[in-house]
Amino acid sequence: MSPTPALVAFFAEHGEATTASARRLDGWLRAWIPRCETQLQRGWHMVSYRSPPPGARAARHADQVAYLTPYEWGLKLGFEDGVDLPDPARLLRGNALRARWVPLANDEAWPERALRELVREALRSLGVG
Repeated sequence: MSPTPALVAFFAEHGEATTASARRLDGWLRAWIPRCETQLQRGWHMVSYRSPPPGARAARHADQVAYLTPYEWGLKLGFEDGVDLPDPARLLRGNALRARWVPLANDEAWPERALRELVREALRSLGVG
């Protein structure tokens, strides 16, 4: 499944390199998150990736697994309760009360396996998977 036209337009506001990076990460997240639903949250300048419970009519904020925030230089893959996630690869950054994120520059290789493990841990924390 590809990102919606609204998501592609949102990513495109940050340049071609970020759009390509966002499409790549979006594909990974959709593959890794069961029943993945996205919600563009322009006010927060992010895309929320959620995994609603089976049979739910729609995902709620409490179902958020991760979020993606685009910038000219690349992306931040964020986790609202990232402070509680195991991070053996030491990728998570930030000093917010709960949230942590991984900066992903457009021109660098990304640690796919470690990112997938962070998403798995976020899913486990929600009781999914």
